Amino acid sequence: MNLQNIEYLIEISNCGSISAAAKRLFVTQPYLSKILRETEKEYGLTIFTRGKSGIVPTESGRLFLDMSRDLIEHANHFKLTFQEYSDSYRLRISSSSCSHANDAFIRMVNSLSDTSFRFFYREMTSLEVIEDIYTNRADVGFIMYPAHKEAEIQDRLMLRHLEFHPLFRSPTQFFCRVGHPILNERENLTPEKLYQYNFVLYPSENTRNRAVESLYNDETLQLINWNLVPQVIYVNSRASLHNLIQRSDYIGIGMIPVREQEENYNIVSFPLPDWMKPEADRCGDFVAAYIHQKSSSLPKAAKAYITFLEQYYGSESGYKEKLELKE
Repeated sequence: MNLQNIEYLIEISNCGSISAAAKRLFVTQPYLSKILRETEKEYGLTIFTRGKSGIVPTESGRLFLDMSRDLIEHANHFKLTFQEYSDSYRLRISSSSCSHANDAFIRMVNSLSDTSFRFFYREMTSLEVIEDIYTNRADVGFIMYPAHKEAEIQDRLMLRHLEFHPLFRSPTQFFCRVGHPILNERENLTPEKLYQYNFVLYPSENTRNRAVESLYNDETLQLINWNLVPQVIYVNSRASLHNLIQRSDYIGIGMIPVREQEENYNIVSFPLPDWMKPEADRCGDFVAAYIHQKSSSLPKAAKAYITFLEQYYGSESGYKEKLELKE
């Protein structure tokens, strides 16, 4: 397929005449007729037929021309991207909806104030992240999942020949806005005190699953007696979750906090009370990790992002140990 020939055929359609198109394209009419015949032969169809007011596309011709216009548009975008931004940093990230991955991303972006780049950051479920990396729709992925699903996740990664790099494990935490009244009672938080407050939950599978499936799993939700909670809101975006937490007295269920969470997000995380911990221990921790393809070389920007993940949330960063000391 010759893109220039496709553009010639589109011009014939626009002009409604081979001779008029030839004049606008500064080519001869016989040459343009030859291109038309060869294209019709190559694809086994008749693109134009003669009407009272000139040549018009056939039904097959209309489909061919519509798809040709789309093809030319994509080709022009492709060309423009690599001509204008040939020296740009390029990176495609697919991430579970998790503030830790986003925090590392923002830190990297802030470090590149004098660098030209084109970054794509998508949030989705962990299983969708794995598929994005497997199908090369993303360069690096961040996944977060319940520890009891580790065997299932590892099997999926092995079948797709993806590399797995664990970052940290986290117990279940509550989180709320800075200055929330529950913070004055967290050292002696009884069920009666807890159930005075409302909750906001973040379903993991968007709208495809039941809203009561939280960010983590059904076991985590069983830590709460929902019959005693006055109000529960289910949201499908991290931004909505943060806004509700920051601007109301709703409480969330999450992981250990990101760095500078209080300063940057006005949100405080705190451990579950002792009377909930036996059940929480049964549910297990949550695992955060990054993944990428084994066979392909990572782009420079992907390596930079991984450096920020490791520096701020990796096993050698002292991230979890510092938080435990703070508590």
